[in-house]
Formats: sequence, C-alpha cells, structure tokens
Amino acid sequence: MMKRSDSICLVLALGLLAGGQATVAAESAGGMDAGAQMERDRRDMERERVMEQIAEDEAAKKNKVEKEETAPADDNGTDISFELKKVKWSPSEILTSEEIQAVVDAYIGRQITVKDLWAMAEQITGLYKDKGYMTCGAVLPPQRIHEGVVEIRLIEGKTGEVKITGNRHTKTGYITDRLGLKAGEIANVDKLNRDLRWFHGTNDMQLRVVLKPGNKENTTDYEIIAFEPQNQNVTLYVDNDGYESSGRWREGLFYNMKSLTGQRDALWTSFIRSQGTKAWSLGYSFPISKKGMRLELNYSGNTTKVTNGELKPLGVQGKSSSLSLTWRMPFHITEHSRHEAGLQYVRQTAKTELGHGTALVVPWVDDTIQRLIPYVSFTHYGDSSVFYHKHSFVLARRSDIDGVSETAKIYRLNSFWQKRYKNGQFWQGRIDGQWAADDYLAASDRFFIGGVNSVRGYEEGFIGGDRGLTASIEYHIPLDKVKRFTVFPFFDWGTVAGDTAPEHRTLMSTGVGVEMRYKHLYSTFTIGFPIKKKFYDNYLDSARVDFSLSATF
Repeated sequence: MMKRSDSICLVLALGLLAGGQATVAAESAGGMDAGAQMERDRRDMERERVMEQIAEDEAAKKNKVEKEETAPADDNGTDISFELKKVKWSPSEILTSEEIQAVVDAYIGRQITVKDLWAMAEQITGLYKDKGYMTCGAVLPPQRIHEGVVEIRLIEGKTGEVKITGNRHTKTGYITDRLGLKAGEIANVDKLNRDLRWFHGTNDMQLRVVLKPGNKENTTDYEIIAFEPQNQNVTLYVDNDGYESSGRWREGLFYNMKSLTGQRDALWTSFIRSQGTKAWSLGYSFPISKKGMRLELNYSGNTTKVTNGELKPLGVQGKSSSLSLTWRMPFHITEHSRHEAGLQYVRQTAKTELGHGTALVVPWVDDTIQRLIPYVSFTHYGDSSVFYHKHSFVLARRSDIDGVSETAKIYRLNSFWQKRYKNGQFWQGRIDGQWAADDYLAASDRFFIGGVNSVRGYEEGFIGGDRGLTASIEYHIPLDKVKRFTVFPFFDWGTVAGDTAPEHRTLMSTGVGVEMRYKHLYSTFTIGFPIKKKFYDNYLDSARVDFSLSATF
C-alpha cells in the first residue's frame, strides 16, 4: 500500500499535468469525500426530524381531557328554608372526614335553603377537583329532610368502559397502557392530562379523550378518539443542492411507514442520486418503554465520483458506509417544554481513491471512524414562539490509511428560534457551531459552511475547518390568505477555524427566498448574493440560485 506522502506526490504530479494549481476553497474536502457527504445528509435528516417533532408538539400542546356536558341541576325548592343540624355522607376513598367536615361546619346551625345545600355540595366537589379527580363529586339525592338532617352522596366514578376509535394502525393496548386507565379504579384526571401530554410528546399521533357518564352506576366511561398521521407515504424529490464537483442536480425517493406492527414503530428508506453520487439509507425506530424511550437503527451508504471541476482529471472516486444505533429518552414534557437525552453510536468507513480511468489507482483515504455521541436537547414553547437547542458531545476514534489511530473530542451546538405574529408573519433564526479540542479531524467530522442549510449564495460545503459557527436570520411574509406562497428575505454568516481551515475563513450573504405549498407539493426557491466574492485569485458569481421541489403521496 502506498504511503500518504507518495500519494501526495502523485496528486501534485497529476495536478500539474492537468494544468491544475494550488487547492482552492471551491475544491473542498466536503465535495470529494464520501464520508463528509454522508455526514451532511445525516445532519440534514436530523434537522428535518426536529422540525417534525416541533410541529407535532405545537399541534397537540392544548389538548386536554374533556368532560361531556351535563344538564344543570333542577332548582325546584330553592326557596324552602330550614335550620341545618347535621350532614351525613357516604364513604370516600379520596377525601378524609376532616376535609369534608371543614366544609360542612360552615353551614351547621344556619337557616339555609336547598340552594345553599347545592353550594355546599359544589364545595365538596371542588375538593375532588383540587386533587385532580374530575370524575368524582357530591350530589343531593332525593330525600325527606327530617329534624335538620341532610344526606350528601359522594359519587366517586370508577373507570368503566374505555372505547377507542380511529386507531387503524395502532394497537388498542399501546394507547391504554400509556394512559394508565384501568377498569374499576378511580382515575385522577390531572394525572391523565399529564399522561396525555406525555403521549403527545413521544408519539406522532394525537388523542382526544372525552369523559362520559358510565353505563353502570358510579362509573365513568372514556371515549378516546385517535388521530393518526398517514401511515405510509412516498416522497419524490428534486433539488440543485448537490456539490459542484459531483453534480448539483439531485433526484431522490423517500418512503416512510409510521407504524409497522401497530406499536408506532417507524420504518423508512431513501435513495438520492446526482451526476456523480448515489446515496441510500434504511432505518427502523421502535419504542422500548411506555415513557417514550426509543431505539433507532440506521444503515447508510454512498458512492461518489468527481465529475466536474479541476479535480476531474485526477479520477477521484469514493465510497462510504455507516451503521448507527441511537437511544432517545424524553425526560421532561410539559405544555411549554420538551427535554430529551440520548446516546448515539456510529461506525463509519470512508474510502477515496485517485487515478480512476488511468493505469494507476492510488488509495487516498481509508478511514474507519467510531463515534460515541451523548446529547441533550431542550425545546421551549411560548404562546407564539419556539426555541430549540441541542448540545452534542462527540468522542471519535479514527484509524486511517497508514494504520494510525487518533481520537477527537468535539462539541456541537444546533439551535433554532421562531417568533410568530397573528398575521402569519414570523421571524426565524438559527445558530449552529462546532468546537474541537483537536486539529486535523477526519473530513466527516469537520464543520463545513456554504450551501442551502448554512450560508446561501455559496457552493455546498464551500469551506470547512475543525471548528466553526454559522448564524442566519429570516423574516417570512405570507403572500396570500391561505399561505400557499411565502416570501422571506434572509442574512447568513459563517466562519471556520483550525489547522484544516483555508486562509479565507468567513462567508457572508444576503438574499430572498420563496416557499410554495399546494396540496401534495412543496417547493422552495432562493437566490443568495455572496457579500465576500474574492477567494485567492478566483471571483465567485454574483448570485447563486437554489431550488427544491417535493411531492408526497
């Protein structure tokens, strides 16, 4: 096997023969390294997953247990008055005698009416509500009041029939086990609301829970209506967000199944191709606890070939594969926040060879990388805003082409903010960054900037480094009442640092974009104007257009 130094000599020689010059930013490792391209795709998919989770949380955050309306009590006899001397009540599993007596004592010895008795019963019912037992209450049974003695009947409705509808692709037991409804037990509605909120925060479906008087005496029936998303969908996709070196135009096919076995276990697969790239993935995610803990398995692979630019004569081809196992655990979910911890293990191989199409093919990159990535993420929901931030700590170990093993410690930040207004307009911002304690990271571990998801107006992965930071801000303005068309001006900025970063390390751009939605179609069109256009002896184009179109069925 040829040493790295011999490979470098070959690259320089081939470069001179091809009329090349010193490496420029536009020929970054991000465009020619298969592992770096795979890592970019993985981060884009994670960004989409987070946006879907936020949309699901916001759609469900106001859902609470509902109580079926009952007819108001009959007021006949409210004008009859008498002196209340004693109150009797039926046994309670929830309230103590002292709690009930404290309410009753306020009425004993007074001249009262039936209306006062109903008020006393409502106060006792309030004690139940304060403890979260909405299926319990105090009522006045039909009775003859004799010598000032009144009977109060305490109704503590036990769970009767639980009826679930709409769960075509979800097993009934999956829902009831997570809501904790058991026949014959008195359900605490506050706890049920918390369980319902947790269910919505850990599943991609919504539930509507309605309490109804039970068919049997002293029971409460529950009607649960499930609202499932479309169980299977296929998305056709085209964009021009690929790399200049391997073809900007990409076509893709995505397949998703939301619930494979009725346990909300998801299966997905994808295929994307461009002129010089083919990438595929297969994933499966399944619950391992009633509290939302999940395991996610994912396999990805790709092949790359430089088909354009100054490196084309070098015959650059590469391939990469990745197997990952991710454990996710939500540990705090309320109406206003969602917190999650997780741990990911990734094993990735990446190979790049030079000289394809010639008599001499030379290995250039042959990396095996193992990553252990603990993370924690926080999502905060306001009445008209959302703020998400994720903190990942990457422990990477790489074995390279020369058999040398290296370790790297990396911190990554991903954040998203949105502020909405009543007219449909909203601000949206992002800050993403990476800090590494080591230099000369593998290409797939570096921080690349430029492209539709970082600094628009520049080529995808235009420059990269061991450390970096990007920030963007947008203001979205609907152009019609149904919000099919939205225009958004934007400003992007990014910088990289470290020994692998080029001399010119900062990118900055501004521009405008349009989002279009119609039935199954979604499209974006942006035009970015790079503010910094001179890199070494090269001048960039004054504008760069990015376009995407997807159709989901």
